[in-house]
Amino acid sequence: MRKLIYFGILLFILLIQSTLLIQYQPFGVIPDLLLILVVSGALLRGSKFGVQLGFTAGILLDLILGSFGTNIIIKVFVGYLVGTLEGKVFKQQILIPILVVFLITFVHEFIFLFLSEQLIFSIPFVWALKAKIFPLALVNSLFTILIYPGIYLLERKFNNY
Repeated sequence: MRKLIYFGILLFILLIQSTLLIQYQPFGVIPDLLLILVVSGALLRGSKFGVQLGFTAGILLDLILGSFGTNIIIKVFVGYLVGTLEGKVFKQQILIPILVVFLITFVHEFIFLFLSEQLIFSIPFVWALKAKIFPLALVNSLFTILIYPGIYLLERKFNNY
């Protein structure tokens, strides 16, 4: 049941990210809500779930974008990496996921630039860092305030049964 609910949340977030947020880009960037969901799930449930959620989010995003593989690799890596923090951080503290999302956005985008050779050669790194990556990390952190508490409450509900 839990996986089905997460799949529904993934589809809903993908719909919001690929329609509404493309039209209304806060600070000129499109927030990566799927990344926030993967980080939230991995923080709360660990690496195995983070990898599963990252794989599903990555494949859905790659199918929408028409590219195959890059988002799967990155989201799986992020899910695993963040999942290693499960049990080592206070899950009820909202500042922890905000900080983790901020930092992991940099990791995510650096890997994306590395895997996308055409971007490395066509976009100056310092410009990408200042104009896209840093603002994206800030916006993702802000959206974490909206997403993480809901996922946290969902997990608490599942764990009470």
